[in-house]
Amino acid sequence: MFLFIGYASGVWLRRPKAPSGLIVAGLMFAGCLRGAEPQSSSQPETALDSVVHIESSLSAVPVVPRLDTSALLQPQRVDIGEGTRLYVLQEGSGPALVLVSGGPGNSLHSFLPHFESAASFARVIYYDQRGTGLSDWVPGPAGYSTDQAVDDLERLRVALNVERWFVLGHSYGGLIAQWYAIRYPERLLGMILVGSSVSVDGVDLGERDYRSATERRRIREVYAIDGQSVVPVHSEQVNLTALQRMIFNGYLNGDWKRQFFFKPTRERMAQIARYEWVHDRGYNGQVRQDGFSRNLRGVFSDFPIPTLIVEGEYDANWGRDKPTLLAAEHPNAKLVSLEGASHFPFAEQPEAFFGRLEEFVGGRPPVDLTAVIEWKRSVGQR
Repeated sequence: MFLFIGYASGVWLRRPKAPSGLIVAGLMFAGCLRGAEPQSSSQPETALDSVVHIESSLSAVPVVPRLDTSALLQPQRVDIGEGTRLYVLQEGSGPALVLVSGGPGNSLHSFLPHFESAASFARVIYYDQRGTGLSDWVPGPAGYSTDQAVDDLERLRVALNVERWFVLGHSYGGLIAQWYAIRYPERLLGMILVGSSVSVDGVDLGERDYRSATERRRIREVYAIDGQSVVPVHSEQVNLTALQRMIFNGYLNGDWKRQFFFKPTRERMAQIARYEWVHDRGYNGQVRQDGFSRNLRGVFSDFPIPTLIVEGEYDANWGRDKPTLLAAEHPNAKLVSLEGASHFPFAEQPEAFFGRLEEFVGGRPPVDLTAVIEWKRSVGQR
């Protein structure tokens, strides 16, 4: 029996199944992890440079600070019912913009500090989904699911007293955003899909790989060396797990090229490993099986709500045709492809990304609620 370590439709590594399923299941989506920052060098290394750096031994994950310690972010724990509180940050003013992280199992930390650029034109709302990050780890009777994530998002809107908002979904969070749009379209001002997953039957999204054969071989060794599962303990001080050590050492040996165009600094790799891939036991597998088994083909063909799709030109999570395939499912959306960016365009090309986002938020046409209600009714009949 083999387990594939990769992202959604792409397969990058294959090895015999390890004795423990928790760590291995988490690695299946280490590809949806987080934001990156170009290095300070005048000529930062990129994924296209084909530089091979191999470390002969494993390194401990350095102690680095979280990025959400500013009082300006107004940290709070919001009660959404069902005995569940979500960890929430807010900054800025203007129309509400909620950020939905990917994974499944990624935390809000992947959006920091980048979206402070949006605080000048929007009320930016960050949150950890139930079962991830610093939110409560409280599965429902049937475990964790995309439906639960969608309903939690709506309960968060109510708890924060937001009438309508923009929903931005990154990677797997793009699936949550699309399902939220199906269930609660009357609550949307607009939808933004960033490096978003696609859930359409019969479509092969392909993959790209900028890593060398030497890097892939070493990454397989890294994942095989540290195979013991250490269940993370939910606390403010996130305990390191075997998964987090593997993520860090995988990145050191070139695995960053699956997510980023610019090579992250060592400190940024440590932040990614420590704070951006933290979730409850079984979370990733349960949500993955549920979320990616759904077919959205044709659902948004006449979607009446403004939609913006943003892609990094060198996003190795997908093949080159993926942005076109996603745009074909959203024919009324505006598609933007950013040069010099991969899976985290808001981190790697912030000026271009936030310029387009501000144009979208500030220049959106008014939503026709009558058309929205009719669309929701028609989707329910399909």
